[in-house]
Amino acid sequence: MDGLSPSSSSVLADAMRFREARGAVLAGNLANADTPGYRRRDLTFVDALEAAATELAGSNPSHLGTAADENPVQRHKLEVGPPGQRVDGNGVNLDEEAIAFHRNAGAFTNQARILARIEALTKAAISGR
Repeated sequence: MDGLSPSSSSVLADAMRFREARGAVLAGNLANADTPGYRRRDLTFVDALEAAATELAGSNPSHLGTAADENPVQRHKLEVGPPGQRVDGNGVNLDEEAIAFHRNAGAFTNQARILARIEALTKAAISGR
């Protein structure tokens, strides 16, 4: 079982950086809820999974080029939604954005708890306690 390997901590840290960047994008949507013509933005997680799968599929680190060294947040795609249906053209629905922001924050908190638990278990295994 590879549950406590250094790579699991690295993956969780990458996921938390993604959640942090996505939270900033979602907060921007909430801040611009009354801006005429503003189009909703979001970061996609699918790109993060594809990037991780590509890294894991490599048989030699040199086959991956510099992609493995990039900041994982930079590998995500910023999606811009369609123009809004409101008279002012704004595409932000406050209720939907608040829910997305809350779910993203909850996922970040859960990932932080898991990472803290892995680190505590690793420390206990090293110290023998």
